[in-house]
Amino acid sequence: MHRIISDLSAFIGRTDPGTHRILAAGDLNMEFSRANEKSPWLRRERTIIDRMAALGLEMLGPQYPNGRKADTTPERLPPDTRNVPTYRYLKEPLETITWQLDWAFASRGFHQDIIVRALNQVEEWGSSDHCRLLIEIGGG
Repeated sequence: MHRIISDLSAFIGRTDPGTHRILAAGDLNMEFSRANEKSPWLRRERTIIDRMAALGLEMLGPQYPNGRKADTTPERLPPDTRNVPTYRYLKEPLETITWQLDWAFASRGFHQDIIVRALNQVEEWGSSDHCRLLIEIGGG
């Protein structure tokens, strides 16, 4: 992810980030919002959000209600998490998955016209170990 951020930095250059219309989405292998504040991963994950924000990119999710929440909130997440499962081990039943590894970011301002939804209901998942993300861009 940090390599991608470096590549985006070169692409954006020194222009005003508010003029961009960039959408970046995919598997970041980062969950975000861990409950354990002492986790070494928490700081690593926070740097991704901070670096994307410095480039003028806002994290869009998907977050609940734009996707099905896990049936049981895992201990690694706070009780009020809005994370939605987007990844499963291939032999794991879809009903029990808890990991959100897929995220979308968009340029500040442009992000207000975008809704990101995880297609993570059992009947809409598909054959991949990751669910699909539906990204709707409004006319504004």
